[in-house]
Amino acid sequence: MLNVGLVALLTAFQPSTPAQPALKGQVCTARELVGTWQFTSKPSMPMPGTTTVLKYITPTHFLVVRIGAKDVVTSAHGGPYTLAKGIYTETLQHGFGELFEMARGASVALQCRLNGDILHIIGEIQGTKIDEQWRRATGTSGQR
Repeated sequence: MLNVGLVALLTAFQPSTPAQPALKGQVCTARELVGTWQFTSKPSMPMPGTTTVLKYITPTHFLVVRIGAKDVVTSAHGGPYTLAKGIYTETLQHGFGELFEMARGASVALQCRLNGDILHIIGEIQGTKIDEQWRRATGTSGQR
């Protein structure tokens, strides 16, 4: 059974620009994208109550970590990204976990919009739609 952290990693398999409906909000800009984001929702897959997924975005790289019980990181993946005209493309260069091993080196292009402190990305991987929302982490919002 796939879980939220693993599905996020699967997005690395899709190299082309996603053919999805337009998203609401402002087109992502590099300046606004930089920060720490906490995963909040994926309509097709609920988040287990003891799991936190954080995405760290710098001006050049991203890192996604999945934190399970007892604050142990259970999987991670990251690498460089590009951002052009609202398309956020991640390239999976490093990490650990079963799906990282399957997706190593792959890239995924996602539509990217910001609505206040909500980051919304959508795309498609091998016929499966990806629709994720992340909230900018502030203070203790990343804690369980």
